[in-house]
Amino acid sequence: MILSMVSGLEPREQRLLFKGKEREDNEFLHMVGVRDKDKVLLLEDPAIKVIKFSNIYTNFSSAQLLSSISYQGTKL
Repeated sequence: MILSMVSGLEPREQRLLFKGKEREDNEFLHMVGVRDKDKVLLLEDPAIKVIKFSNIYTNFSSAQLLSSISYQGTKL
């Protein structure tokens, strides 16, 4: 939860790497050997990036279409 607040990424969007290995959702960091001052890499899940981009593109395309329709309507 703390990582979500700091990074802006929901837990399902996060990928954590420690010692070069991606950690699973059900693993506790202390159980895989993470200690104070160790480095853990937080990445955004690439699949989520694609979904977000697709949603943005779809919303943008829809907005353009609606704008075109309303423009055509004012010409009538």
